[in-house]
Amino acid sequence: MRTFSVFWLARVLMFIAAGQLLDCTAIDPFNCSNIKVGKMIFDLSTLNREWPKSIIENQSEGVMNITYRINICEPLSYNETLGKNKTCENGTNICAIKTFKKYDSDGDPVIIDVRQIVKNSNFQPISIFSEVNSEILFNTTETLEIKLGGGEYLKEKQKANITFFLGQPADLEPDVLEYKDSTLLIEWKISAIGGWVMESPFDIYVRDIY
Repeated sequence: MRTFSVFWLARVLMFIAAGQLLDCTAIDPFNCSNIKVGKMIFDLSTLNREWPKSIIENQSEGVMNITYRINICEPLSYNETLGKNKTCENGTNICAIKTFKKYDSDGDPVIIDVRQIVKNSNFQPISIFSEVNSEILFNTTETLEIKLGGGEYLKEKQKANITFFLGQPADLEPDVLEYKDSTLLIEWKISAIGGWVMESPFDIYVRDIY
């Protein structure tokens, strides 16, 4: 009888451990309207649209154009009739489309590369909030850094590191700094600010006191 009880106890403990492992490895979907960093919370839902950013390079034979399509909140619009080699994959949040047009060509630019960089459902996001005091301007610059990934290109994992400069007069266009080592670096001035997470009825919102 004791052996039977020990056996079932071991089975129960095994299932509990397996459940805890699943909880630890599960990926929570990225919610741009509810980003929690420590005791701070951020709502970036005003950015919920596609933000195209083009980088043009004049070369010896023609013009190279890389257009980054960006929407951190929802997947980009997808047109299945275009085909995989002409548009971003379905479910993508950030991708790069590279085109080339020769100087002597009267036709449309030719798509030569499509690169998936971020697919939020496949990557656990990382968020970091910081305050930097400026001795020159005598103010505080607040930034929110978010690392997103889930994209893949030529079997290599891709990601984007986005630094948001908070509390700006309006949401400006994202500034693509560089793409290097499968990582896209973006700086983005936005109007959103953070607030304190209310953990109990006795918590007060003290952000603007100081």
